[in-house]
Amino acid sequence: MNMAHSVQDGKDAAARARRSGARPRPIRYDSETWIVMRSDPVLPSAIILRLRNPDGREFFVTVRWDLDPAARRLIGRFESLEDADRAVLYDVPRPVVGRPDEELAHLHQRQEEQARAIEQQRAERARLYGP
Repeated sequence: MNMAHSVQDGKDAAARARRSGARPRPIRYDSETWIVMRSDPVLPSAIILRLRNPDGREFFVTVRWDLDPAARRLIGRFESLEDADRAVLYDVPRPVVGRPDEELAHLHQRQEEQARAIEQQRAERARLYGP
């Protein structure tokens, strides 16, 4: 069975989960591993591994996932899958903060450049095709 999902499908699912207040459940990869998705619809936020102590008691380890294995970091060790999942937070977007007067000046400059470009295009069309 071939299932094709787009990135937009993932974004839509994440938006529905945020609106409903529900946190997406971890995706079971195998019997001992779960993938946790949060902010990014394509890249995982964390991996949860089920491990066992020498006496047989199981516990869960949550690792912050990164494309670079050297950048992966331990989030914590937990007694349940639910606790391990709750430890993975959503990424908070960092706002771009600038001075309002500078932002307004840049906006006016961009608008003037666009107006000049449009006028050049009109002049070029008039030259090629006539009035």
